[in-house]
Amino acid sequence: MRDRAYVVFSGKAEFWWQYFLRPGFRHCAVIVQCMDYWLAVEPLSSRLQLRVLSHTGPEMSAFLSQRGLIVLETSVRAARATLKMPSIWSCVEVAKRVLGIESIMIQTPWQLHRYLREQSKKIP
Repeated sequence: MRDRAYVVFSGKAEFWWQYFLRPGFRHCAVIVQCMDYWLAVEPLSSRLQLRVLSHTGPEMSAFLSQRGLIVLETSVRAARATLKMPSIWSCVEVAKRVLGIESIMIQTPWQLHRYLREQSKKIP
């Protein structure tokens, strides 16, 4: 069984260049279930913020959605044990590493959102 996860997308822009990204998809974070707990992985420009959350999955998803965030449920994939190419530090790259996504074609929060939506359609 794979660990459940939520990817949270936000339209907030911290830097001027983020305004070139699709509205509503300028930042992302990942919330991963670890046994009975949920761990929020928030990639910020200067650090990686980790927080243990007290909410359960569906409760947390509703809480975040009510605050105008876009939330997708997914799961952590088994990543191959290979050497990864160096990449630019971004919220998307951190999310891909946490989720075990290996596509180099995913570079923006919108592209990650589209990828996850397509993958969820393939699951019966």
